[in-house]
Amino acid sequence: MSGRRAKRQRREAATAAERRVPTGRLPTLSRPVTAQGSEPTEAQRIAADTEVVGRALPAGHPALTAEDDATPRQAEGEPTAEAARDADEVTGPGHPVRPAPVLLCEPRRTLMVTDGDGAATELQIEIIVQAGFGGRVATPASAVDDAPGWTLSRADGGLELRDDEDGLWARAEITAAPEWLAAASSSGQVVVLYGFRLGVVPPDVHLANPGQTYTDALRAAELRESCAGGWVAGARVAWRS
Repeated sequence: MSGRRAKRQRREAATAAERRVPTGRLPTLSRPVTAQGSEPTEAQRIAADTEVVGRALPAGHPALTAEDDATPRQAEGEPTAEAARDADEVTGPGHPVRPAPVLLCEPRRTLMVTDGDGAATELQIEIIVQAGFGGRVATPASAVDDAPGWTLSRADGGLELRDDEDGLWARAEITAAPEWLAAASSSGQVVVLYGFRLGVVPPDVHLANPGQTYTDALRAAELRESCAGGWVAGARVAWRS
């Protein structure tokens, strides 16, 4: 399949952005864009960019679940006690399927607009949901909907999220850990969270102070805040190894 729908929806989002009033942007990474033919508009550049900053995490990772600094601490990167119990229940005798791992996908730039009533919208999140990718996620612990026909797979040294027409929506240049890949293969699914401030890109305060650790608790707090603000969409997609 050609993925023409994905490309068409991105073009329509860019056109919509150009017709509305842009608002302030969230602090995300900037990147150079190379285009062929006529010079594209800024909105077209952003809408056409499928490269995302990604992070592959096991189910129950503290960067997804840690409550705050007052929570009893486990080692960085280790699943919480509750998540470990859940995993034991799923992977115990007679239950060989592991919990679906998680992929966080943060587009490199935002495409912010306001509607006629002055409400702000991030169009990349809006269009991926309209294309059939799950829906908005209220909290990191919220159940996510299946996205029929959508897949996540390894390709050319990264992970690619594609829709039911094989249209590319996100590509993360990351190497997932063997344990993550094993969980994806065992469950046959991956939970993908797509949006901004997911605890992937350190905030400016951390970038300006290299000595300040961006802990799992801080990452989880940022993700919770982003979910509550409507900046995150999520779906359960099929894993294609």
